[in-house]
Amino acid sequence: MDTHVFNENKKRLEPIDKTCVFCGKGISESQDDNLFIPLFKESDRLNVIVYRKVSYKRLDMGLSRCPHCKEIHIKQTKMTWIYTIIVGILTAVVSFWLTKGFFDDFTIIMAILIGVIFACIAFFASRILLEKRHARKEGILTKEDASIQYDIVRALLADGWTFDQPTA
Repeated sequence: MDTHVFNENKKRLEPIDKTCVFCGKGISESQDDNLFIPLFKESDRLNVIVYRKVSYKRLDMGLSRCPHCKEIHIKQTKMTWIYTIIVGILTAVVSFWLTKGFFDDFTIIMAILIGVIFACIAFFASRILLEKRHARKEGILTKEDASIQYDIVRALLADGWTFDQPTA
């Protein structure tokens, strides 16, 4: 583990090297600039007829990030929220327009639900698609691609750890 040191207080692996893994050029100025991505490993699963429970371990892995790449990630997060809100509003407007002759309580509730569902779909899709597109445009790596640059992350992934949180 020559690339990271374990911080007992914060229960996370902090990078030793300060070279930005996203652009390869910048230097991380502090631990606040670094990006910490969670890795998960399922430790126990219980499936009874009507009850499901999953236990898992979580490890936050630090990725060295320069202030410039941090700004890019913040801007990317803001754009994702803006796109999500716009898609949600447009979906609600279209849903209302399609049901304009049938205004009763049921159609209003259905139009709102459709807007919320499409907004959620847009949020998750845009998080993945916009991150990759924005990273390519800026000339930096995505979070998953940057994390795989470390041998320790590849070893953890081979040992059963994953980027996705387990669900019951």
